[in-house]
Amino acid sequence: MKDILDRDDLPEDLRRQIEQMMDDHAQAKAAWEASEARLRGILDHSPTIIYLKDLTGRYIHINRRYEELIGRPVADVRGKRAEDIFPHDVAQVYMEHDERVLRTGKPIEVEETLPLEGDDAQLVSVQFPLFDGSGEPMAICGISLDISDRVRAQKALAYRERHYKQILDNINQGVVLHGPDGTFLYLNPAAQTILGVSDDELLGVQAPQADWVIIDEGGRRLARDEYPISRSLREGTAVRGEVIGLGDGTTRPIRWITVDCVPVAADDGRIRAVVVSFFDSTEQVEGRARLARSEALHRSLVAHLPDVVSVISEDMTLEYLNRDVAEQPPDSLVGVDASQLIVPEHRNRFAAALQGALATGMVHDLEYTSRSGLEWHGRIVPLDQGDGANRVLVISQDISERRRSARALQASEERFRSLIENTAEIVFRINPEGRFTFISPAVERLMGYEPAELVGRSFEEVLEGTEARAQARGTLRRWLAGETANVGMTMELMVRRKDDDPFVAEITTTPIFDSDGSPFEVQGLVRDITARRRAEEALRESEAEIQHAQRLESLSVLAGGVAHDFNNLLMGVIGNADLAAGLLPEDSPVRPLLDSMLRAALTASDLSRQMLAFSGHGRFMAQPLDLGEHLASIQALLESSVPRRGVVTVDLPTEVPVIRADPTQITQIALNLAMNGVEALGDDVGEVRIESGAAEVDEATLERAYPVEYELEPGRYVYLRVTDNGHGMTRDEQQRAVEPFYTTRFAGRGLGLAVTLGLVRAHKGALIVESRPEAGTTATVLLPPEDGAVREEESPEAAEATAPQAPPSMGTILVADDEQFVLDVADMALSQSGYTVLKAADGMEAVECVEGAAEPVSLVVLDMTMPRLTGEEALRRIRRTLPDVPVIVSTGFSESEATDRFAGLSIQGFLQKPYRPSHLIGMVRDLLGE
Repeated sequence: MKDILDRDDLPEDLRRQIEQMMDDHAQAKAAWEASEARLRGILDHSPTIIYLKDLTGRYIHINRRYEELIGRPVADVRGKRAEDIFPHDVAQVYMEHDERVLRTGKPIEVEETLPLEGDDAQLVSVQFPLFDGSGEPMAICGISLDISDRVRAQKALAYRERHYKQILDNINQGVVLHGPDGTFLYLNPAAQTILGVSDDELLGVQAPQADWVIIDEGGRRLARDEYPISRSLREGTAVRGEVIGLGDGTTRPIRWITVDCVPVAADDGRIRAVVVSFFDSTEQVEGRARLARSEALHRSLVAHLPDVVSVISEDMTLEYLNRDVAEQPPDSLVGVDASQLIVPEHRNRFAAALQGALATGMVHDLEYTSRSGLEWHGRIVPLDQGDGANRVLVISQDISERRRSARALQASEERFRSLIENTAEIVFRINPEGRFTFISPAVERLMGYEPAELVGRSFEEVLEGTEARAQARGTLRRWLAGETANVGMTMELMVRRKDDDPFVAEITTTPIFDSDGSPFEVQGLVRDITARRRAEEALRESEAEIQHAQRLESLSVLAGGVAHDFNNLLMGVIGNADLAAGLLPEDSPVRPLLDSMLRAALTASDLSRQMLAFSGHGRFMAQPLDLGEHLASIQALLESSVPRRGVVTVDLPTEVPVIRADPTQITQIALNLAMNGVEALGDDVGEVRIESGAAEVDEATLERAYPVEYELEPGRYVYLRVTDNGHGMTRDEQQRAVEPFYTTRFAGRGLGLAVTLGLVRAHKGALIVESRPEAGTTATVLLPPEDGAVREEESPEAAEATAPQAPPSMGTILVADDEQFVLDVADMALSQSGYTVLKAADGMEAVECVEGAAEPVSLVVLDMTMPRLTGEEALRRIRRTLPDVPVIVSTGFSESEATDRFAGLSIQGFLQKPYRPSHLIGMVRDLLGE
């Protein structure tokens, strides 16, 4: 155009038109460039990710947000495909999305993962085609929103929900969620336990139920509109710390609970739900009287404490003081502003701590100075005395002398720190060539070198092993190259003394910098930690032994509890079967069935006795015993009790010291070890050798025994040893061999060695098991001899006698047991024998029966473990009313344990569960002189 305008023959009108066209073109171009700049500015400053691709999937443009996210500039991305930028699997997904947009010609919305260094980004993307004027696609545009924070928040929310659910399921406090109409929506396990119901019974049920009996602490039955949840729903306010009783004390025992009801309101103010939390406070309610009696004592104790104890209100008023302060009596200071007792510069700090304790409900500690010049350490504890007032308890300890000592100590430490650092450990410096430039005199004591011997020599010369040298060389190189932070590094390396004796050293190194900040040397400390490493190893071994002993103790408690409950169940089976048999004629076809039932139940009680033996609660009747003679007497039993594939050989000496033991338990030990030995043979034919004798046992041998709770002293022991040539055990199997229900075989109860260890512990002995895979096993029981013991002949067991029918009205018998099976069996047996029976389901009820009985109680049958009051607690209270009444203790534990528990309470009889009714009747008649 400009060439045309330069022509002289151009008409003037045409020239003006051409010039106008050129001006219009220039303005349009400028406007287009400005528009493009504005659009690019919008794209680059948009918080969302925006990109353009051509029809072949090559990037045309990405905005600044995309550049920041992937860490690459637009110039590095333009013209490249996704497969040139991202991993293959991610690029494949992106290309599939591009192909889908071009194929359908419609926008798509997808969730994508953008791989980044560290954590990947989660995106929600919209891709759509751009069309030219003819309607043909010319590019692909994508807009993505980074939702990584939202995804992480959703995961965190899900985690918190699971976390809170776990908390509610495992706390001891009951938590119930009610709907706005009082309907039960949720009960945690603790709530179900405290209320004595399951969630199936209450979920969907509206509370409060009409048949509930709820009383206040005064015993008054509350109306339904007085219930805490009713008031919270009606008034829309929280009810906190209210104590109510569930039950009426007659048909249902009273259980006291402390309740908090908190309404949950929606944004519009309407109640959406009520959260009720409560805990069993029966003991607290019953203990309030005791608490009131002890309050005076506590006040006296506080008044004589060496610390200053005060109560301060929210407005800093001193409400209580336990003793004189600054020679002023407490009465003269109560009511004053407590801040006036503190130096001015510490008053704000004290007030802030007080307000912080009240605001957070947490204990605050601070130090302050009083106007008398004394320094104090104060502990501020928020108090809630139920009157709505905000106040704190302040316990202040005079630390003036301690502070003076601390300042003096600090000054002393400053004077001697340089000396200690240069004498206690080896201090050294190393140049970039790895040679010592300085080493402290302590090197002579720790390594045997004079300092001058090492200065100039390579530090690698004193290290033991190529690995240690390489590690130290690499650390030095990184220090001097500036590749590590300017902080110390600690290594453990083997260092060689001058006499070539190596030791474990802890080496701490730090770089030394010159004036321009470049490292030019490394300084360090060397500490001999050989003894510490040995001590740590010994500690680890000791901890492993303690953990093993604790695990066995826990299993022992579990076995004792299971056996105790199992005995109560067997009591119902044996007692009812025995009573039923007594009601049938001798030729009844049902009697054989009942006899079979009894035999099965008595066999089951053997398992219970084994578990009690393991737990240390088994029945134990010790007497002087010749172990050799006893084993000889049961040799036929040992040989007949093992499968035919095992050959049992018994080797017994002629003279063995007498031990004090229960013959039945010793038989059980021998049978268990013999059976274990035969079963260790597997399907092979082998030998199990049983021998006994006496030997001197040293401390090293006793250390190989399984842990026991008493001290094993070296000396002379009588031993019972069982050896087999079976498959043996690994070290791990030996450690677990005494755990109940653990077995290396496919079948069996796994109680053999567990019961054996329990019986051995009852006899104050030791059990040692030595075994190796494919080399057999030797189990040795060590029992202490009894010097001067005299053998006693076993008295034959008295024949069981069935109880004949007795005339009515022979006396009133109280039976107290928390198991209904036991109560029913005892009731039927005693009633059939002509006695009047009173039944009590717990210790408290037993006391009430004695105190309220119409006729005097002739005899008491008492369980040892019961709720509310234990057997011994109940007997103490019964003795106040009936000091001479005969008492029979009935329990699944041993007679010796019962005797210990009831020491000084005068019990006349003992029945170990499960027992037959005839035993009970016979003992009752003996005690009543019938």
